[in-house]
Amino acid sequence: MTLKVLVSGYGNIAKRHINNLMLLADITHLVVVRRSAAQLDQQYSFPVTVYSALDEALSAHTFDIAFVCSPAPQHAPQALRLFELGIPCFLEKPLCQTQQQAQALLAQHKHHPVPVMLGYDLRFTQGYAQLKRLLQQLNLGTIWRISAGVGQYLPDWRPGKPYQSCVSARKSLGGGVLRELSHELDYLIGLFGIKLNKVGVLKTVHPSLEMDCENEAQILAMATIDGQQEQVSTHVSLDMLSRKAFRTLKVSGTEGELVWDAIAQTLLIHNGVEERIVEVFEEGNQPYIRMMQVFLDKIAHWQCDDAELRQGIAVQSLIEQIEQEDVQIHG
Repeated sequence: MTLKVLVSGYGNIAKRHINNLMLLADITHLVVVRRSAAQLDQQYSFPVTVYSALDEALSAHTFDIAFVCSPAPQHAPQALRLFELGIPCFLEKPLCQTQQQAQALLAQHKHHPVPVMLGYDLRFTQGYAQLKRLLQQLNLGTIWRISAGVGQYLPDWRPGKPYQSCVSARKSLGGGVLRELSHELDYLIGLFGIKLNKVGVLKTVHPSLEMDCENEAQILAMATIDGQQEQVSTHVSLDMLSRKAFRTLKVSGTEGELVWDAIAQTLLIHNGVEERIVEVFEEGNQPYIRMMQVFLDKIAHWQCDDAELRQGIAVQSLIEQIEQEDVQIHG
């Protein structure tokens, strides 16, 4: 497959997508849109053009594929323009900022259908795939509690770059844990179709990090999940402060427990009597490669369903619900 490629944004995730695309397809021309029109810090074997405005790039070129890796508030407006032009879109998370944007995206995609992929990579890990199989195969009984958590130290995310200036630390650019660490909400929807009912939220801006948006969120709720009438006690913990990174999911049922450690890449199964560990090791870039291949296959077969959009909108709905319930504390 030969592709003329548009990339909006040129941070670490954009560079990863470009490098992975190079492994899977023949790039004939790369066009990058970034705030500065300065030359890129990576050399490529194909022609590269840099613009500082998306409309300028779209006026000068046609494209086979586009990656929207810009700050979160720009995702929906840029996607609307790309849908209109019939360009397949890979959209980094979160999909949008409001339900109004969500409905506009669905309407635009209905009138201008294109292949779409949303950048929630955890759904493409071996751990997630094995976990989903085990949830279907094992008898955990009635699930009574789901605990999901992630903690990562923000200054470690982008070594060599001041974290204070990155999008994750700036509310105006879509920062804060609810949006930047929304992978947990995405996989809870993917695994359980989770819907939060009685919700309590504590969002905190701890002063140990220089940022104007929440760097910790604790969410407690009673939730409904697919395939079960009984409600589930649910705890979601998100933070940008933990010096030792963690990412775990614990599913507790009346007949057993299942624990996914996404960093150790293990699944622990306990049936009330004994436990066993299933290893789901893979090289860290493999989920991104897998996700890219799925997107390219969708383009090759021109699969224009709106499932990815609806998943992203479901995540945004949860984020908005949580924000409406929160008590925010500035430490």
